[in-house]
Amino acid sequence: MPPDRRVRSRLVPAAVILWAAAITGVLSGLESGRAVLAGGLLVALGTAIITRRHRRLEDDRVDPPSPARTHLTATAVVTAVVLCITGPVQLLRTDAQEQQLVPLDRAVAARTDPSAPDLMMTIDLRIRTPPALIRAQRRTDNSGETELSTAGDRVTAHADPVERSARLGRDRVELPDHTRVIVALDSSTRGDARLLPGDQVQVRGRIDRRGTTVFIDAAEIRPAHGLDLTGPWRPAQLRGRLHQHLQAATSVLPADRAALVRGMAIGDTTGMSEELDEAMKISGLTHLVAASGANIALACACAAIPLLLLGVRRRIRVLMSIASAVGYLLIVGPEPSLLRAFAMVLPLLVARFIGIRTSALNALCLTVITYSALWPPLAASVGFILSAAATGAILTLARPTAAVIRELTADRVPEIIALAVAVPLVAQAACTPVLILLRPEVSLWAVPANMAAEIVVAPTTVVAFLALTVALVSPGVAAPMLQVAGWGAEAVIQIAEWSRILPGAQIPVPDGARGALLAAVVLTGVLALTWQRHRPAAWALAACLVLIAAGPGIVQSASIRFAPPAWTMALCDVGQGDALLTRMAPDPSAPVVLIDTGPDPQALTGCLDALGVDRIDLVVLTHPHADHTGGLPALTGERAPSAAWVCPLDTSTPPHLPATTNVRTAVRGDALTLGQGRLDVLWPTDADTITSVAARESSSGEQAEANDCSVTVALTWADGARLVALGDLEPAAQAALAELGAGHADVVKVAHHGSRRQDDALYRQLAPSLAVIGVGEDNTFGHPHPDALRLISDRGATIVRSDLHGLTLISSDGGGAWRVHPQRSDLDSVRSTGRFHGPGGMAQRRTRPGGAADRQRTAAAAAGR
Repeated sequence: MPPDRRVRSRLVPAAVILWAAAITGVLSGLESGRAVLAGGLLVALGTAIITRRHRRLEDDRVDPPSPARTHLTATAVVTAVVLCITGPVQLLRTDAQEQQLVPLDRAVAARTDPSAPDLMMTIDLRIRTPPALIRAQRRTDNSGETELSTAGDRVTAHADPVERSARLGRDRVELPDHTRVIVALDSSTRGDARLLPGDQVQVRGRIDRRGTTVFIDAAEIRPAHGLDLTGPWRPAQLRGRLHQHLQAATSVLPADRAALVRGMAIGDTTGMSEELDEAMKISGLTHLVAASGANIALACACAAIPLLLLGVRRRIRVLMSIASAVGYLLIVGPEPSLLRAFAMVLPLLVARFIGIRTSALNALCLTVITYSALWPPLAASVGFILSAAATGAILTLARPTAAVIRELTADRVPEIIALAVAVPLVAQAACTPVLILLRPEVSLWAVPANMAAEIVVAPTTVVAFLALTVALVSPGVAAPMLQVAGWGAEAVIQIAEWSRILPGAQIPVPDGARGALLAAVVLTGVLALTWQRHRPAAWALAACLVLIAAGPGIVQSASIRFAPPAWTMALCDVGQGDALLTRMAPDPSAPVVLIDTGPDPQALTGCLDALGVDRIDLVVLTHPHADHTGGLPALTGERAPSAAWVCPLDTSTPPHLPATTNVRTAVRGDALTLGQGRLDVLWPTDADTITSVAARESSSGEQAEANDCSVTVALTWADGARLVALGDLEPAAQAALAELGAGHADVVKVAHHGSRRQDDALYRQLAPSLAVIGVGEDNTFGHPHPDALRLISDRGATIVRSDLHGLTLISSDGGGAWRVHPQRSDLDSVRSTGRFHGPGGMAQRRTRPGGAADRQRTAAAAAGR
C-alpha cells in the first residue's frame, strides 16, 4: 500500500473503537455506557504503553515502522486522547443523567400501579418535525365483522424541550442533556395547536421513556403561553413555513410525484401514499427521499459549478459552497445523516479554502470520533449509522470492487460503468445488517433498482431543488420546472413498483439479532473471498463496518446463557412487566401463544431468541398498559402474530401491531382450539361490567378500569394440565371472576406482579401447585408484596419469580409433576420458601376432586374397566 494511503487510513480503527463504544453504551444503558467508556480508555492506554515499549526496543533498527504498528499506535493515541478529554465529562454527565432519570422512571412506573400517584408531565416544547399520521388499527368484533378501532387515528411529532426542566405532578424536575420528546395525540386532543416545525406548545400527559427519549401520550396540548410563537427568524419556524409553501407549490403535480419531488430535494414526503412508501422500502430506494450527504454535495455543486464556469476565484467558490451547505441544513433540519455529511464536508471545504490537501476518509473518521465522543445518542442513531457505514464503504470499497468487476470481465466493462455498479453494491452491503434489524427481509433487486434510479436521480434532484428555490419567489415560473422534475419522479416510481412485484423482491430472513448476524457473516465471507488479494486495509475496514453493524446482535447472542430444554411454558425475564410464552406441546412446531409482551422490545426479543421461537400464533394483550404491551415492536417479520386478542376498552388496541395481525375483542365465552390444546376466555364479560367493577375498586378509576379489563385466559393442555393467567386484575374483579367460576388451575400467573391487592377466595378456588410472577428486580413498587407471597405459599404453591429466577422454563412430565428449569436462582429465597428445587427441579401437581388431572385419571380408569 502506498504511504499516502496508509496515512489516510490511520484514523479508521480509532473511529471504529469510539463508535462501537458509543453505540454499545447507548444501547446498553447508562451503567454499561460508563463501563464501556472506562474499559475503552484502559485498552487504549494499555495499547499505547505496549507500542511505546516495543518502539524503544527497536530504536536501534533502521527499518521503517511496520504498517500494523503504525496503525496500532495511531489508534491507541487518538483513542486515549479523545477518551481522556471527553471521558470525565461523559462520566459526570452519566451520573447526572442517572439522577435526573429517577423521577421520570417513577412517573413511568405510576402508569401501571394504581396505588401510585397520578404523575403527569407538563412541559413546554418546540416542535421539530412535521406531524406524522398513525392510522387506527383494524380490529374484528365478536360478530366477525372488521371495523376501525374507536380510538381513531393518532398523530406523532418529534420535539425538543424549550427549557431543561418540566413539571412532574407538583414537582419541578430537571431533564438530561439531549432529551428528545415524541408526542402522541389523537385528533380530539390536538385542539388549536398547529404542530408545525418551530411552533412552541405546552403538553400535558403521561410519559414513557427509552434512554433520554421521552414519549408523551398527550391528554392536553395548547400553544405555550408567554412564548413567542410568531418569530419568523427562528430556523425551525421558517422551515415549517417553507415546507408549507413548497407543498402548495408542488400541488400542480399528482400527489405521489409531488411527495417524491420534495422528498428527493428536501426530504419532505408529506402526502406520499402508503403503497408508494411500501414500494420504496421493498425496492431499497427509501434513501432517495431521505435528505442525506448526497443532497449536501448537490447543494454545494449548484453553488460552485456556475461560479467555476464564470471564472470566479477558488476561495469565493468555497465560501459560497459553505453558505449553500449551511442554508440547506437550515431548510431541511438537523437530520442525523445531514449532520454527519455537514460535519464531514466542512473540514474538506475549509482545507480547500486554505489550500491544504486532505482525505475524505479522514474527514469521515473525524466526524465519527467527534459525534461518538460529544453526542453519543446521535452517533448511535439509525440514520447516522446507515449514513456513515454507506459513506465509509463507498470511500474505501467502491474502487476495489470496481477493479474486481473489471478483472472478472477481462476489462470489457468501462471503469465508469464498473463504479456505477460498485457504489450501490457496497453501500447496500454495508447497510444490510442494520436494515434487517428494521425490516427482516432482503431484495434481490435492491442494487439493480438503485443502478437504474441513478440515471435519473441526480438530474431530477437538481431540477427539483432549483424549481423549489424558484417556487419560493414565483410558483408560476417554477411550475414548468416542477413538471420536468415530476417526469423524473415518475421514472423512480415505476422502478420502485416494478422492483416490488418481481420474484425475489421480498425474501424473508431471520429477524432481529440473528438476521443481522447472518448478514454480517455472509458479507464478511464474500469480502474475504473477493479481496484476499486486493487492498488489505479496505478488507479490514469492511470487517470493522460489518462488526459495527452487527454489534448489537453479537452482544445479544453472546448473552444467551443456556440451551432451552423442552418446555410448554416460559416466563420471560423482561423487567417490571409480564411476558408469558405458552406452547401447546413440547414439540417446537406446536402452536405458540404469547400472553403480554413486557415493557421492552429488546428484552422480549432476547427471550424469543434464547428459546428459538420464530412464530407467534396468538398474542393476548391483557390490557393497555406499557408494561404489558411495550414489547410489541419486537413482533415483526416472521414473528408477526397471526392474531391478537384485546380487552373491550376503546383504547386497548396498541399502535405497534403489524397490519397483517387479525385483532379481536375477547370476552368470556370465547374459545380457541390450538393443536391439542384449548384456550378459553374467563374474563371480562363486557365493557359495562368492567366499568361497574372498577367503580368498586379503591384505586384510581382510570387505572382500575384498565387493570380490570385484563383478558383472563385459561389454557388447557392435552394431558389435562391447566394454566390461568390473571393479567392485572384488581380485587373486585378477582372476586367477580370467582363468582362466575374460574375453576381449578395447576399453574397461575399471579395478578398484578404479586401486588398486595389479591382476592383470597379466587386463589382458594384456583388452588394452584405452581405460581409464576413477572416482576422486575429491585422495582420501586415493592412487588411482589409479602402478603401476596404468604397468601400463595400458604396454599402450598411453588413460587417462580422472574426477578429471582430469570427466564424460567416449565413443562409437565405427564405424570402429575412440573419440571421447572430456571436460568438463575436466588439461594436465599429458595431456602426461605423451601419450595423451589433449582434447575430441573420438580413441583408436584396437586389435584382436588373435580380438577382437570383428576378428571383425566378418572376417565382413564373408567376406560380400563
